[in-house]
Amino acid sequence: MARKRDIWLSGHEDLPEGEPDRRSLDGGGYVILTWYRPEATYRGREHRLVTRARPDQHVHHVNGAKSDNREENLQVVDSHAVHMELHGASGTWRALEDRMCPHCGDRFRPLAARWNVTCRKKGCVDKQHASDAKKATEARWRDHVKMTPEERVEAMRASRRKYKDRKLAEKRSNALR
Repeated sequence: MARKRDIWLSGHEDLPEGEPDRRSLDGGGYVILTWYRPEATYRGREHRLVTRARPDQHVHHVNGAKSDNREENLQVVDSHAVHMELHGASGTWRALEDRMCPHCGDRFRPLAARWNVTCRKKGCVDKQHASDAKKATEARWRDHVKMTPEERVEAMRASRRKYKDRKLAEKRSNALR
């Protein structure tokens, strides 16, 4: 039996007949509508389907709520730059707002949404790296406690192999200098 096709609707195509069979949220908080039909499964983001936006257009949520897809809350714009200007004007683009460094207390503007937990001063960056390393060590320890004795032995052997491989690579790179 042939596998059914999975078709993503971008907004400007004709929609399948009837009401959607499923309404769900994706990881970004957008509403996804799904129609299950014998020939294919059709999916689309509700805000694009409501506005009938072309693939080269962007849809802006005026009030910033990604799940509020009323026509009066949606605005179609022709470029990403204009869309970002709208976010800056409405204050809904929180990714680049000023943050406070947890180490020195200074205010700073991050380079992007997920970067720059701290300001970029040397001492604060070092403290953050140390904090991240401590969290990673604690996570490894939690995993270690959950292991059986055989798994612990295998993990130690793997760690030793990794250490030896790293030392061997350092020797080789030093020999090439």
